[in-house]
Amino acid sequence: MFDEQLVRPDPELYGLIQQFVPVRIVNMSGVDVSLFQFDYDLTMAIMFLNADEQVYSRYGGRDHQSAEKRISMNGLKNTMRAVLAWHKSRSGASLPARPRQKMTPEDIIGISPLPQGSSNCIHCHQVNEFQWRAQKRQGTFNPESLWGVPLPENVGLTMDVDHGNRVVAVAPGSAADKAGIQAGDVLEVVNGVPTLSQADVQWGLHRAPSEGRFAVQLRRDGQEQTVTLQVARGWRRTNNIWRASVRRQ
Repeated sequence: MFDEQLVRPDPELYGLIQQFVPVRIVNMSGVDVSLFQFDYDLTMAIMFLNADEQVYSRYGGRDHQSAEKRISMNGLKNTMRAVLAWHKSRSGASLPARPRQKMTPEDIIGISPLPQGSSNCIHCHQVNEFQWRAQKRQGTFNPESLWGVPLPENVGLTMDVDHGNRVVAVAPGSAADKAGIQAGDVLEVVNGVPTLSQADVQWGLHRAPSEGRFAVQLRRDGQEQTVTLQVARGWRRTNNIWRASVRRQ
């Protein structure tokens, strides 16, 4: 659970939290990583799920320049409001079911439970490390996976830190520019991932192909439309040496 004393000084945040069932996960041992899909290298990440284990959104983000410039208290609050509004608007309806097979970090390394005498704490970044180690054993490791959860800037998008799915700038000549995305657009679905935050945008990009096309649904001046982004090989690559999982490779 969370420490109420940390949030009580902010009545707005405290009121929002009261509408959720907050749970703090400090150890990835036994956690279903097929459900908790987020950037495992972050210092802090928040996921929003309903009682049926369906994911509404995720919040968190950083880059090589700063651990905090992509997150803000207003950004967190706005994401929480969007999650609550989406949940209430569905009136009990379920999100589209996505077939998945439960997978824990122990399953990835083929040891469950961990041996006696070993550390029982699996850090978040170790999920990536275990996956890559298993892929190397199987001969399926793809070096491009080292550049996972790419930044929106990799396709030419700068997102609003306080409204994480709102575009504030588009780089001229970028994939986003060629697709017709404009400043002020609100991204609603990126490559099949509903986007209520910048972390959701990044997760949609994470699932995108190494090269090829994928769809982005957006809202502009109240109108819904879908555009297609085309990316070339190597589009994911950026400074990733800050990632603990990458440094260990």
